[in-house]
Amino acid sequence: MRTIPDRTSQEYQDLSASSKNRGSIPKNRNAKMEKKKKKKNKRKTKKEKKGEEKEKKQKKKDKKRRKKKGKKRKKKRCCKLNSTKKTWKRLTLNHPAEGRDQKLLKEKRLTALGY
Repeated sequence: MRTIPDRTSQEYQDLSASSKNRGSIPKNRNAKMEKKKKKKNKRKTKKEKKGEEKEKKQKKKDKKRRKKKGKKRKKKRCCKLNSTKKTWKRLTLNHPAEGRDQKLLKEKRLTALGY
């Protein structure tokens, strides 16, 4: 029969140190095996992987569509303000509204087009 070492003895100190270094050992070996099996079962089949990829792509497309829907069309600017001379510079050759806007351009007023 094995004798239990005294708490103050060196042998006891060595035993306790070695048990601490071992880390947590599952009391039930069967539980450890079940854990391993669960990990193995996480592997997906080819069909499942393909399905997930399709879902991902669809999600991405939906996100893009929603983003596009939210964007409002920007009005094309026909003129640009020259800050040094306080005049309007034409950006496009064919001006969208030739008549009225043209007169305002000629007058070179800052408030002309509301920019």
